[in-house]
Order: sequence, then structure tokens, then C-alpha cells
Amino acid sequence: MYKFDGIDFKQVAVGPPSVTALKAGSIDFVSVQPSDYNALKSDHSVGVAVQNTTTYMQLQFRFRKPFDNLKVRQAVEFALDRNQLNKVVQDGLGEVANQTFFKASFGYNPSVAGLYSYKPQRAHELLVESGLPLPIKIEMVIPGGNIASQEDQGAIIQQELNAIGFKVSIKRVLGSDIETGYYLSGAGDAFSAARPGEPYPPVQIYDQWGRDQFVAIWSKGERTDLTALSLKALNATNASDAARFTQQAEKIVTEDALDVPIAFTPQLMAYNNAAIGGTVHGQTGVCDAPDLTGVEVKKS
Repeated sequence: MYKFDGIDFKQVAVGPPSVTALKAGSIDFVSVQPSDYNALKSDHSVGVAVQNTTTYMQLQFRFRKPFDNLKVRQAVEFALDRNQLNKVVQDGLGEVANQTFFKASFGYNPSVAGLYSYKPQRAHELLVESGLPLPIKIEMVIPGGNIASQEDQGAIIQQELNAIGFKVSIKRVLGSDIETGYYLSGAGDAFSAARPGEPYPPVQIYDQWGRDQFVAIWSKGERTDLTALSLKALNATNASDAARFTQQAEKIVTEDALDVPIAFTPQLMAYNNAAIGGTVHGQTGVCDAPDLTGVEVKKS
């Protein structure tokens, strides 16, 4: 429990409104988007704590037509310029992703690290090889509410997929309504967002493709092979076995193009240097509460 006196909690919109409120002195401590970093880094009155996380920018498939076709999914993998997306959406702060786990994770599998890169011509060839008539029309859902990072991510993905033979429409669903507005309703063929990562890698595999798991059920992505491997990893009695089974699962995920990770997403906490001192941490995940350990309040 943190016992601070004289703290008022204020709600501000995500994105530029948070930066404006901080610079205006209306608030002293706020989580900001990586895309806001450039507007803050040169302001000496403001501090910014950057926390690496397992969260990553992602395009998630619903495994029905056209994404029940492996060549279509592989086309998406080759169509996206992950470096550009990381630069535009996150000011280049994230680790560009080539699989579900970042390089320091025990789930990271180096054998599939170079499987996909930005090759739009190859992406178009794969769409032609899929046998589906072009352009392939899909609806992509993004979190609504004018979240700058999600709007930027969605717009770039739409542009790059359209360039290789898709025709992408965008549907905005408020973050609080994603469960019903995307998953349960069946509306939309793909979901572009930031996926909260899991602290323990096998859980991440199981949550997304395991039997009887929410995302897997409603994205039509349940896999018996990944269920078996992730359960073996979860039940392993030593770290080496857990890593081995997780990496085997990650190889399947990557080779079957079941996921489109783009870049890992750091969490940023911006604060007024005149009001906040001590050691400031960013959130450890997009849905986690901030860690206030070590934070000092300089004024009431």
C-alpha cells in the first residue's frame, strides 16, 4: 500500500491531451504513448521513464476466410514494414519483433528469427499463389477513441496491405467493448492493437492458441499441437524443459504465420520534475498499474 497525502487523480485522454495537460501543469504524473516521446524529450521541466515490456504491436487474425489460407497470412507477414511502424508509432523506441517473444526471453527461437522481412513483391506473389481473387477485401478492427498510436498503426497497416492486393476497411471499437464488439460478435477479419504480453512465455502461447481459451475460441485459432506443447512447458519441472517446449511452440507459430508481431512496446511515464522525484518507473505492461516504489512527491 502506498500512503501519499495530497494526491488528486484526474482523467485525461490518451495521446496528445496527456502531454498538453502535463505541460500546462494540470497534472504532474501521467502515462504517455511512445509517439508522444518526441514532444517531451527536449523539455527540461519534464522527466520521462521508459520501461521495456512484453507488450507488442500486433495484427491478430481471425482464422476464417481469407486468413484460413497460409499463403494469405504469409503475405501479410512480408507486407508490413516493421521498422517504419516502430519509427512512426513508437518514435523508434521499441525492439522490432520477428516473433512473439523478444530476444532476451527464454521463449525466443533464433531458428525462425529471419523467416519474414519487408518484401512487398513477395507478399503480392503469395496472394496470387493463394488462388483468391484480388483485391481481397477484409475488415480490420482497431481500438477507437482517437488513440493516436492505434490510429497511426492501423493507417500504415491498411496502406501497406492495400499495396500488395488487399482492400482493407477499418472499423473502430472502443477498448472497453473489444470483447463483445470484436471477439464475441464475429465482426472483423483481423484486429490491430497492442497485445499485452505475459510474464511467463508458455502462458502467452496457451492464452492465444490453447484449447478452450477465450482468444483462441473466438478467433477460431485453437490448436491441439500448441495446446500440448504449452501445457508441457507449463508443467515442466525445470527451466530448460520449459524453454525447449516454448521454443518448439514458437517455431510452429512463426512458420504457420499465426501471429503478426510488429515491435515491442515500451511503457512511458512522464512527470513534472518540480513535483515528482525519486525513482520513477514506467508500467510493466499496458494494463498494469504503475509501480510507485521509490517515487517522491515534492509538493502537496
